Amino acid sequence: MDSAKLQDFLAELKAEPGPDKTGDNVELPPGFPNPEQMIEDGADPQFVLYSTLQMQMLATAAMLEESGVVDEYHTAVESGLESYMPGYPPMSPVTDSFFHSWALLDLKFGESRDNIGRIVVEVMSEMGMPGDLCEFCRKMLSTRMGIYETIDADGDQLVVRELVTGRELLVDVPTGYFGSEGMLRFVRLGPPALPDAEYFTELTTPYVLTGRSADDWTRYLQSVMPHSVASDDGTESTQVEDRLASVFKDDCGAMPWLEFVFQGYCAYEDDAIFLTGIPDDPASLPHGEGTVATNSTMSMPSELVRQAQSLGITIIPPGSDPSEEIEIALTNAQRQAAAELMPDIREVFKSKAKRKKRILLPEDDWQELSDLAASQLTRDTGRGRTTLRDLCAAVDAALLERNRSQQPQVATNADTIYRMRIDLRGIKPPIWRRIEVPDCSLAELHYAVQAAMGWGNCHLHEFVIDQDRYSIPDPFGDCDVDGAVDSSDVWLSDVIIGKGEKFTYTYDFGDSWNHTIKVEAVGPAESSVAYPRCVTGKRNCPPDDCGGVWGYEELLDILADPAHPEYEERIDWCGRIDPEAFDAASCTLGMQSWFSDGAKDAGHVPEMSADDFDINEDFFDADGEFDDGEFQAWSFHLQDAFADSPEFDSLPDWEHGFVDCMLQYSASHLGVTPATMSVQDLNEFLFDIVPRKVTMEPEDAGITILELNAFFRFIGREYAVASAEKLANALNNKAARRLAKELGNSSNFGIAKSFFSMGKAAGFDMTTQDGLNQATVAYNNELADQDSGPRSSNLPAPEVVEHPTTIRRDTPRLGRNDPCHCGSGKKYKKCCLSKDA
Repeated sequence: MDSAKLQDFLAELKAEPGPDKTGDNVELPPGFPNPEQMIEDGADPQFVLYSTLQMQMLATAAMLEESGVVDEYHTAVESGLESYMPGYPPMSPVTDSFFHSWALLDLKFGESRDNIGRIVVEVMSEMGMPGDLCEFCRKMLSTRMGIYETIDADGDQLVVRELVTGRELLVDVPTGYFGSEGMLRFVRLGPPALPDAEYFTELTTPYVLTGRSADDWTRYLQSVMPHSVASDDGTESTQVEDRLASVFKDDCGAMPWLEFVFQGYCAYEDDAIFLTGIPDDPASLPHGEGTVATNSTMSMPSELVRQAQSLGITIIPPGSDPSEEIEIALTNAQRQAAAELMPDIREVFKSKAKRKKRILLPEDDWQELSDLAASQLTRDTGRGRTTLRDLCAAVDAALLERNRSQQPQVATNADTIYRMRIDLRGIKPPIWRRIEVPDCSLAELHYAVQAAMGWGNCHLHEFVIDQDRYSIPDPFGDCDVDGAVDSSDVWLSDVIIGKGEKFTYTYDFGDSWNHTIKVEAVGPAESSVAYPRCVTGKRNCPPDDCGGVWGYEELLDILADPAHPEYEERIDWCGRIDPEAFDAASCTLGMQSWFSDGAKDAGHVPEMSADDFDINEDFFDADGEFDDGEFQAWSFHLQDAFADSPEFDSLPDWEHGFVDCMLQYSASHLGVTPATMSVQDLNEFLFDIVPRKVTMEPEDAGITILELNAFFRFIGREYAVASAEKLANALNNKAARRLAKELGNSSNFGIAKSFFSMGKAAGFDMTTQDGLNQATVAYNNELADQDSGPRSSNLPAPEVVEHPTTIRRDTPRLGRNDPCHCGSGKKYKKCCLSKDA
């Protein structure tokens, strides 16, 4: 560090005070907290204090970097960023909280071994920061990482024991991840800082250490502790606390702690990251150089079995049958929770044991249990929520390790299944999905990703694989993604070599929703499983057109504050959003709607149904005349087939029949059928024709959209209509909200609908001829009484009359193309119909 530069810099600050001395080009660490908002949201005051002070210190450090006073520090931090890429897994297990606290409080730079945190406190003091705040900042400087064994829970806090020193501490856990008894936590603790506070505060996302016992870690730490360390006053200290602190503050040991985290990563949950191994045994680290060859082409850590045992996992050898059972150890509380979630097999979880017990179940049952626990998480609170979170962590970690331990034969046919993890970048807590898809085109993978994540397929997209770009040409008739290869012609097996490969998927180039997709496994399909499917995932997908990552965060803040000036507008636009909501079954249903039954050849339409019904039939002759009779017969047949479909059966109990309206108006007003309909045609029908001509209540919009969505999924599956996928995906919640809005706007009504609506509002039964006649007479009488001015909608009350029950046709209507009933053998339109005419 250049001391002269620092003195000049301080002199400049004193001469020109200002609220912002960081410069225009300085990028402050993300997530700068608002203390008032944090406390209002329920954060612990001591955690808020530490977070605010750390951000202020980081801002000052950024100011020093910009000034050029600490070039060596800047170089060191940039090197760390380049090597470890702070972020949330799977991008890197080195979290922002861990990296920035290390860079601020632990990193030594330059020949003088300066620490930027100490320099920052000096600068802040020179700038006039109150003495008590400077004292709090000095407490921040004393914090360090440490390894602590969980002893017990004390209300909303943990009791932990530090390895080596044996100190028992009461700790506040801001992430809410309590773990279980005996679990080892690698975290940074802040000492009590507020008056009357007797607890420590976790300042980083907890790293959970697996694969080695507390005794193993204690022996390691004791072996790398120096015999003495230099104190701040220059004297030598042999105190255990000081010697242990140097292990973490000065990175004593076999490898830097950043490197250990990077190499030791094995799994993660929303609120904790799991590491395995120990620094002095490189072979125990799953991502280090000390891996050993196995009987597969993969590399697997030699300590993987020990790691799995610590998590209660039985590793299944590579190449084993994927239907084999998996053994996972669950605590008593976790077994009780599992029994409540899966009552059909509750006997499996029963045990008199108070501690962990190993449970043996097939993978599908474990996956179902994980999904049920994840779903219940959104409804439980307190210790129940903690138990469910730990249950999810144990099961997900076991499934992940089992998947890693397998190396299936890679085939390139329709029986090959790709298991992939999709992570939406830039969102915390993370939003992700784990899906399984058969070998398919990248275009089909796009639809699967859309359905699994919950996007609306309203924008352009692209895959980037090995620097090559792929997309669907002209998806909505607007424009193409320049320079992209047609993804309809490229299959997964053409571009994916195997397990471990990563590529990116970008959706909506305005909001820039970037996803990382990692291939976790490639192997044969299971005969009992319907593909594609969503195996698991976390958190709800942001709505389309909300402004990207930052826009979504702002939207959630507004929706959480009814007093916000934009609250009503946002509620009207997108409704209420539960950011934690996730349902794997719904995602699977959406994914499967894009795939026809059995293996599907890209670009080829399968054979039609047994009765030779033609979904692509053209009802216009050479002169452009529309054959209404032939269309009606075709329409009845199509609706009957839909009524017998599983898609129709999946609809909620309701009076359905809007498909008939859609078929009729699309043909008569737009000249299209479902086989030729585009997204633009569908939008014109829904948002222009329906509001003008169809009388229905705004609250019926949702069920209407559901029915049409099911119909297009049906024709996509049954008849392989190419456009059905896009049409179904366009029929989402956003479409339902827009339709409801248009239906409630009387300025959209046509003359007939306006008359019908006025009559209904006045109390006339507009479903009968008598009611229509009464409304017409009353309307005309009112017009005759008016001298001038706009028409009134206040029709007089109707006369109450009895009307007969509606008679429904018991037999199909005779179509123009049906055989004539007279027995001539000719079509009805060529025989008796023409004679009657």
